[in-house]
Amino acid sequence: MLNSTNSDNVRHFKNPTSKKHYSIWKKCFSSSNINDHVLFIKDVYGKESHFYVAKKLRSGQLHIISELISPDDDITLDKNDLSNYRNIIVFKYPSTLPDTVVQGEEFEPIMLNIVYGFPDAQMHASRLQTTRHISKNTTLFELKEILFRDYYQYDDEQILRQVRMGKLNLEEKNNRKSRREYKIDEEKQTLAQLHLHDGDTLGIDNKNSL
Repeated sequence: MLNSTNSDNVRHFKNPTSKKHYSIWKKCFSSSNINDHVLFIKDVYGKESHFYVAKKLRSGQLHIISELISPDDDITLDKNDLSNYRNIIVFKYPSTLPDTVVQGEEFEPIMLNIVYGFPDAQMHASRLQTTRHISKNTTLFELKEILFRDYYQYDDEQILRQVRMGKLNLEEKNNRKSRREYKIDEEKQTLAQLHLHDGDTLGIDNKNSL
């Protein structure tokens, strides 16, 4: 993910107000042809610059969907469709997208709230992240491993087998808070397959707590 900020060599624009960027914006959305987009912004920012379509996340950060490049064939926008994402990131030469930045729609992160229900959770509260951004193609078991390792600071398969996860509904209804515990088979599914969305809350504990 990238922060939604500008610098001398990295530009982000969406519905810009300046005349220069407004003309770029208007030109980019006047055609659905990839070549038209790329050729125009290369004329503005330089032929060796790199251009990416991004989605703005609920956290305010930007997730790179894909790079805008000129294809061999005269094709129209598909996954790169600016009408869906409406954010362009420009890395002006010699700046480049860091190798550590994961891009692709399938890697879009989901913002999840995490509740640790272990008996001694209060002792670890200061170092635990209760809000996590996790790629939607991560399986529930992979997420459980990550959270387990963050909590205990080591790996232990025997203890891990005693750990369970569930989706929490923290809105009180009839003075009760509901929790849906995930089954073992469901841990093989991805967060997307489990229909988890930004703002959902997951609980993690062992079978004798929470």
